[in-house]
Amino acid sequence: MLPLVLSSDSHVFEPPDLWQTRIDRSFRDRAPRIERIDGADHIVVEADQILSGIGLISNAGARFEAPETISPQGRFEDVHRGGYDPEQHLKDMALDGVAGEVLYPSQGLFYFKVADSLLMSAIFRAYNDWLVEFCRTVRIPVKVISHSG
Repeated sequence: MLPLVLSSDSHVFEPPDLWQTRIDRSFRDRAPRIERIDGADHIVVEADQILSGIGLISNAGARFEAPETISPQGRFEDVHRGGYDPEQHLKDMALDGVAGEVLYPSQGLFYFKVADSLLMSAIFRAYNDWLVEFCRTVRIPVKVISHSG
């Protein structure tokens, strides 16, 4: 029998339509979005505040397969589907022999840069609601602890 493997540092990637479909309507015009700038995708909030690029996140697994290809430049289509699709995520866990995980955000780590605390709270609520749904794919009770306080 294989040992039980639990990951204490797994990440999910917020789907690109998360903020347009889940954030409170009053914040949608200021919500985070993915914009392609100079050939690479970035998370932009408000009118033009760049929070982060997605390059390093889109390189998941490259350090094992092709470390020379790791780049801060990246596009959403390069992100592993298991990062935002819960069914694929479960398949990836099975492939890796992982029985359970502690999940952390990817881009969500940068939302603390948002100056408007009401907008930041709306972002975290939308993220937490999505994450609960993502985790319910396994059909077990889920407790989400938000880093937003």
